[in-house]
Amino acid sequence: MPNKTSRDVFNNPKMPIILLLVSGCIILLGAMFMWRSFVHTSPERTFWGMVENNLQTNGVTRHITQENEAGSLSQYSQIEFGAAQIARGRTNISQQDASGETTNVTSEAISTPRKSFVRYVDIETTAGKNEAPNFNEVIGVWGEEAPLVQSQNAFTEVVFGIIPVADLTSAQRTELMRFIADNNVYDVSFDDIKRTDSDDSTVYEYPVQVNMGGYVGMLIELDRMLGLGQLEGLDASQYTDTPPTQITVAVDIRSRQARSITFAQSGHTERFEAYGARLGIETPTDTIPRPELEENLQNILQ
Repeated sequence: MPNKTSRDVFNNPKMPIILLLVSGCIILLGAMFMWRSFVHTSPERTFWGMVENNLQTNGVTRHITQENEAGSLSQYSQIEFGAAQIARGRTNISQQDASGETTNVTSEAISTPRKSFVRYVDIETTAGKNEAPNFNEVIGVWGEEAPLVQSQNAFTEVVFGIIPVADLTSAQRTELMRFIADNNVYDVSFDDIKRTDSDDSTVYEYPVQVNMGGYVGMLIELDRMLGLGQLEGLDASQYTDTPPTQITVAVDIRSRQARSITFAQSGHTERFEAYGARLGIETPTDTIPRPELEENLQNILQ
């Protein structure tokens, strides 16, 4: 068979069609790159994409830290949606009184929308005592509260965060996102954002003003969608004159997931990780009533 020259190839009547297809692919790839670079990763789309992603996750881990002159707080909260509908939290509080005596308390909580379990993991204090009390009677004992009606627990604290976390249907997300936009829940200063690049991520930092009337109304809508019944009877209009809450939200551009939220007024910071993780949390089976647990603790402290 004779060898084909480049002239023979380009004289092939099918060649214009092939060139057209190749050119089309190149143009399409270029358009996709441009859309990814300038549209999909725009500050506006990244922020609102993060809010919507928070409403369609299987779970997340949140870490809260806060320090002041009186002491410090560190709290890890893990929440799982789906069939489980459960959360687990571990909190360490360190306090110092005027005399310099310190108290450190580490506790653990497991909560569902209807039940809450709390136990003390470790307690260390010398306040008001000549010698350290023995807390063995209460350490590791689960205290149960049920049923829960209009009460915060490890589950609802994460769900009703300043940017809520849930696993809504597509229709519910669309409805809630429309409510957020119509009521200007988050007033974002897109002209003042900061961009931070690191080896593993690129993050936008957004100054955000949370309008409390709209925020409470959003939580009421979310409570209704989830069927929790925690906010029934709450009137969002009573919060319209409440000063807005100032926060800074760091969002990973690639994943459109919140990385941290810092509160200007209190100075405490919330960090997020492990979106979508299945945690396998189980409720305790060997429990005593929560009031009994607290009474036992008070008897030790007296």
